[in-house]
Amino acid sequence: ITPELLVNMQTLEVEVNADFGKVLDALRSETGADLQPRPDGYHLTIINPTESKILSTLDNETIADLQQINEQIQKGEGVVIKGIGFIDGASGQYQMREVDRVKKTAFIAFDIPALQDFRARVGLPSKDFHVTIGLEGGDIHMQVIRQEPVKPGSSKMKDVTAPIPKQADPRFN
Repeated sequence: ITPELLVNMQTLEVEVNADFGKVLDALRSETGADLQPRPDGYHLTIINPTESKILSTLDNETIADLQQINEQIQKGEGVVIKGIGFIDGASGQYQMREVDRVKKTAFIAFDIPALQDFRARVGLPSKDFHVTIGLEGGDIHMQVIRQEPVKPGSSKMKDVTAPIPKQADPRFN
């Protein structure tokens, strides 16, 4: 990874090579959801598209730190599996955008302190690290936290969204 390469990137992810078939089978049975594996493979997102502007600011030293963290992650060092999470867009657990109400997603939640420290050093907030392992209808990323006028004085409203927490669900301990 070089600063020149990062300038045009929209996201920063770590590829995850794993077989989650047995976990998905168990989750299908437990939830009744028709969870399918990610068609594009598994990954852990470090910097998402809404944060991508930060990528053009990373210098060689910061990139070297990130590469060292990646090497540790690839060895399984400094990674704590918190558990399995499941979000059903129709459950009412979160206020969903209409498009997400027909979706279901399953993931494995992680605690990765070195990545949290990295994000803090580059000015980003903490993140719920996870690997999405199964989907029905697509992934769910955002929840509606409130509505506000499209413009001041307007009666037309727009949704204000925020990320959905991707944390372990105690039902699957």
